[in-house]
Amino acid sequence: MLRKPLRPFLLLLSLVITASAQTNPAVQTVADLAQKAEAAYPSKHFADSAGLYVQAIQQQILLQAEPSDRNGVEYNAACSFALAGDKDDTILWLSRAIEDGFLDLQHTSTDADLTTLHTDPRWATLLIA
Repeated sequence: MLRKPLRPFLLLLSLVITASAQTNPAVQTVADLAQKAEAAYPSKHFADSAGLYVQAIQQQILLQAEPSDRNGVEYNAACSFALAGDKDDTILWLSRAIEDGFLDLQHTSTDADLTTLHTDPRWATLLIA
């Protein structure tokens, strides 16, 4: 799981919420969903965590967030799906994170959350991106 890069995202999102929550309650929803997803992760509620990340991403898309603002959340969704045992959704969200500008493939290749993918033929293809 990419925890350190998510923290700046949540901090930035908190600042945005403070400035705009009164005018746009959907922004509050994104931050709430992302925080709930992160809280479910250490409790090993990985499927719940993944679902909450997906909901946060859907809200970001509705708010027309830039792909570069979504890729860390997409990456974390992939990690949660991997730990929940859902390889197809892991590949889907990892692919989206990379397409949306997630470039830390060194971290990806060594992330313990994703080790279940190392035997999947799609894994090597993702890392070539």
